[in-house]
Amino acid sequence: MKAFQKIANQNPGPDGMPSRNSGEPGYKASVDYVASQMQQAGYNVTIQPYKFFYYAYTAIPSFSETSPRLRIATH
Repeated sequence: MKAFQKIANQNPGPDGMPSRNSGEPGYKASVDYVASQMQQAGYNVTIQPYKFFYYAYTAIPSFSETSPRLRIATH
């Protein structure tokens, strides 16, 4: 867990937060780390690429009012 957290910290995502999300550099670094550990343990490692839909924040989310303001009617 410490190794994975270190990888995430060294690879922030588009929002600036530590990340190991698929499609981001932290994911590839995690794959390389696991493959290396497995090879050192004597396993024959094959990394298989895959395709997927990817969505990421392009900026820090913000809040804004988009509905009409409440109006109190007076008689």
